Amino acid sequence: MECTKAINRTQTIALTTKLTMRWLV
Repeated sequence: MECTKAINRTQTIALTTKLTMRWLV
């Protein structure tokens, strides 16, 4: 379960980063 949570967190951060980059640009 810990591994799954870590992966979910990484994916969420990646999506947020992509959205933030689009927002900034």
